[in-house]
Amino acid sequence: MKNENKKNINFNDVVALIKNFANNLSDLAETGFIHGDINRKNVIFSSNKYYLIDLEPCLLQLRNNIKVIMCTEPYISRNDKKNKQLTIETDKIGFFFFCYKSFMTKIKAYNEYNYYKIFVKIYKDDIISMNFAEIADYALLYACSSSK
Repeated sequence: MKNENKKNINFNDVVALIKNFANNLSDLAETGFIHGDINRKNVIFSSNKYYLIDLEPCLLQLRNNIKVIMCTEPYISRNDKKNKQLTIETDKIGFFFFCYKSFMTKIKAYNEYNYYKIFVKIYKDDIISMNFAEIADYALLYACSSSK
């Protein structure tokens, strides 16, 4: 599967694609599947859909008899980091950042992120309790309000 160019896709189509991706992630989550490393490097765009790739990081790995979570910082929930486990919380945070960065890129407001500020906001707003579709909507609103 080849990662296709998304530059010609308009903003409304990106929103629709992300909402479809959110529905697919919800279906996966219902099975108990946890990826553990959702970020823009582990999602490709092909045949007008987003696909999750690099399934290896979803495993908690043992290295020298020490549990090591293989994920991309800072896209791990603080609970998962503290408890050395991967849960849906980490997938939701990774998905939020995937959406946020995708929207910011499309509205031409891509800049350096203050991850601490964003984390304070998303934990305050309790995105962990949201489903993936709600997280996509939240990321869209947050990106639009951040770009002003």
